[in-house]
Amino acid sequence: MGINLISKFIGDSIMSKMSGGEALVNSLVREGVEVIFGLPGVQMYGVVSAIKENPAIKMIVPRHEQATTYMADGYARASRGIGVAMVVPGPGLYNAAAGLSTAYSVSSQVLMIAGQIPRATIGKNLGGLHEVNDQLETIKPVTKFQKRIMNLKDIPDSMAEVFSELRNGHPRPVEVEMPPETMVEKDEVELYEPAPQLRVAASDESIETAAKLIIDAKNPIIYAGTGVVRSQAEEELIQLTEATNIPVINSAGSKGVISDDHKHSLGSSLSGKGPIKDLVESSDLIIVLGSRFALRNPAGDGCQIIHLDIDPEETKILEGRIQKSVTSVNGDAKLSIQKLTDKIKSMGGTSLNSPGEMVAKIREQVTSGDQITEPQNSILDSLRAGMPKETITVWDMTQMGYYSRAFWKTYYTSTYIDSGYSGNLGYA
Repeated sequence: MGINLISKFIGDSIMSKMSGGEALVNSLVREGVEVIFGLPGVQMYGVVSAIKENPAIKMIVPRHEQATTYMADGYARASRGIGVAMVVPGPGLYNAAAGLSTAYSVSSQVLMIAGQIPRATIGKNLGGLHEVNDQLETIKPVTKFQKRIMNLKDIPDSMAEVFSELRNGHPRPVEVEMPPETMVEKDEVELYEPAPQLRVAASDESIETAAKLIIDAKNPIIYAGTGVVRSQAEEELIQLTEATNIPVINSAGSKGVISDDHKHSLGSSLSGKGPIKDLVESSDLIIVLGSRFALRNPAGDGCQIIHLDIDPEETKILEGRIQKSVTSVNGDAKLSIQKLTDKIKSMGGTSLNSPGEMVAKIREQVTSGDQITEPQNSILDSLRAGMPKETITVWDMTQMGYYSRAFWKTYYTSTYIDSGYSGNLGYA
């Protein structure tokens, strides 16, 4: 999202003489950032000093750079906000890239603040401390946007652009970097108001097309992904399922987006066997909400798909990966799901019966007999019984972690956190 759009939303600004590090930290504070997970280093002293002098923000220092992005990702998902990590350039950023990979895979809003080598040596491949030739290119695969700030005066515009990218479009990590001189030089700097979040609903035409498909479907299923979580569209999802009587399966990354004790919730299992597999294979329509719907269409190519997502590129990828015909509904999940529900109601609604009895029967089958594995199942049941429903749990790449994706009962959004398709060992 360009800075020209942002400038329309700038309200009261602050003009003051400050260092680049102070301008960066003050911009973070104005954007609502309260904590940075970072490791200090010689190229970052200008920012570290500014953090120390600003009581509105604190820095938490782990033992290794990799932990900075794991912590920022966990913070972002648990708080439903933006997590911020900070490291030195080169190997520091490489070490932190594993956590950025995780954040990228789960669509998490993580800001990486990286250092750089001195201005005059960037791109020269001279072998300076922490030098990596073309650092921006190396980080592109695990970030949606990268920005190098060379001059102090560019910090406000650049940070407004960075936070606009974090808050709008497909939520994924963003990287900003600057050389050490930029952090310590001083000048008059104008700080901006926070970058806005701009929600856009799907078009009337796409909503009407999707509504007709849903009304005509005989055995539809809703598949809810992390896009519903990031858009905070839990209530809209519940309104949709209750208005249409369509059962809901959620991805592992969106566990809790509909409570596991809701009468329409089938949980988060799309396993290759059992009653949920049978149900999915009998479906004639899958309504995919905010999910990449990775690898394949479990219902087979004969099943129609509605793909509601903020990122139109994901629909194009889906069409090529799963089947040629996908109905695209491109827009913010919260606004678009509400719009879709209203449209279905205005068109007379579906003729489907309540799925409550069927869902209860399937969930009983899933949690009994040859569907479960011991001792994992008993361990999870015991842990769940001893924890409040709102407890936040973090799962690593272990047998218990794998098993939890389908069998850990989750009741609230953002209380189940794992490493997504990135599958990072040591994430928890």
